[in-house]
Amino acid sequence: EDFIVEEVIELDKRQGNYLYAKLVKKNYNTIDAINLISKVLNIQRNDIGFAGNKDKVAITTQYISLYKVKKEDLLKLNIKDIKVIPLYSGFTPIFLGQLTGNNFRIKNDLKLRRLRLDAMVNYYGEQRFSSNNKDVGKAILLKNYKKACLLINDTKVNSLLKINNNAEKALKLLDRRLLSLYINAFQSYLWNEIAKSYIRENYRKYITYKDLLFIERPKTNVTIPLISYDTKFKNPLVKRIYFNLMRKEGITQENYEYGLLPKLISKTGYRQLFIKVRNFRISRDHIEFFLPKGSYATIFI
Repeated sequence: EDFIVEEVIELDKRQGNYLYAKLVKKNYNTIDAINLISKVLNIQRNDIGFAGNKDKVAITTQYISLYKVKKEDLLKLNIKDIKVIPLYSGFTPIFLGQLTGNNFRIKNDLKLRRLRLDAMVNYYGEQRFSSNNKDVGKAILLKNYKKACLLINDTKVNSLLKINNNAEKALKLLDRRLLSLYINAFQSYLWNEIAKSYIRENYRKYITYKDLLFIERPKTNVTIPLISYDTKFKNPLVKRIYFNLMRKEGITQENYEYGLLPKLISKTGYRQLFIKVRNFRISRDHIEFFLPKGSYATIFI
């Protein structure tokens, strides 16, 4: 109740086989909620599309698409802490990254009054990494599949590993989206480290908080890639920082070329070092603001 998130998205208005619905949840991350909904409806998990992962410890509203599901079936759903509200049918599924951004309403415990923030360093938030997501991702990229299995510690994975000692096969039991999330977590960790190094080399004054560097007035923006097999570096400083860091991590760009599954590792994504914060308001009890997709309210706070 202290952390409320509402997704902003544009949906397809053409008639089709996909039922769009509003998913309101708490105490579930998005993947766990989707898995449970698919199980109760007795449909494939891949028949439910969503645009972004939302926090577990929050009240979140987002939009999902369900392939060939009737409104009546959704109205019968009765799952604690999950509401699925049918809207209308559309021609295309909702896919990851489709959202415009998110509106946030967060309890103001600090009783802030006068403050104006229009931009922030676009770090990935700590919930992106969980306890060891980046370590699992790194192990998968290095093809150390047994280490990845041990770090994940999933019941199904452990059982198959004990039966045939085939770690690669055991990992393939997991949802492809979850495996991608592990790799993305390691890419995100590298991105954060590059962002910090870039700020150190370009700004004399910065504020350190929880191992992150913040500045009050950003200068010229720069785009930093999420490194992958096809990354081409346009900024020499970013390239130098990246390769120095990867050398320390014991990983190379070639490690991204061959995935555990086809198309598991996506092409290079690009992320601006600074992003604008819109609709920022402070009241006595709450802070409200809008962030574009992929940006973290926890970082802004």
